Amino acid sequence: SGNSAGTTSIDGGQAEYVRVPYASSTLVKRPKEIPEDMLVLMGDIFPTGYFAASRFLKSVPQEEAKSSTTVVVGCGPVGICAIAEASGWCDNIIAVDLVPERLEEARRLGARPILLSDDPVSKVLAVTEGRGADVVLEVVGNAAAMKLAFLCQCRMKLEEAPEAYEIFSARKVHKVLLGP
Repeated sequence: SGNSAGTTSIDGGQAEYVRVPYASSTLVKRPKEIPEDMLVLMGDIFPTGYFAASRFLKSVPQEEAKSSTTVVVGCGPVGICAIAEASGWCDNIIAVDLVPERLEEARRLGARPILLSDDPVSKVLAVTEGRGADVVLEVVGNAAAMKLAFLCQCRMKLEEAPEAYEIFSARKVHKVLLGP
């Protein structure tokens, strides 16, 4: 099943054969000069990673994007493609995964690897001087990964709202959650 939170979804398919609803309006014919085996990632994996990164980073001014911190949660094939695309926009990419070999691939692409069991939230906050990530790309597709994506934020008591506003206004944090 496709992972299109909040939208109508067309289920994905990674198989030898797949039925494609609305094929006449959603498929693009392969250019004859490009071999089929070169396009294996283009049906799903690469575009998902590409659009995950470019969707958010392309609207940020270039200078700001370069200095932004992007965290990619998940370094499977989609995550690696997201890291490859994000590296064209920003210099500070942090990769979070539970498989050391995947993190090694992310490191080769220029990302700073953090093992999931090594408290990635505190490490992201430490690297960003408590500010947190500018962009978080959750490319795993499960609830635990989504929860991790939302943990990189600042929490303060409601009574501290004036101070929260000051640190937010000074761009020391991206989001402040006020609570009891």
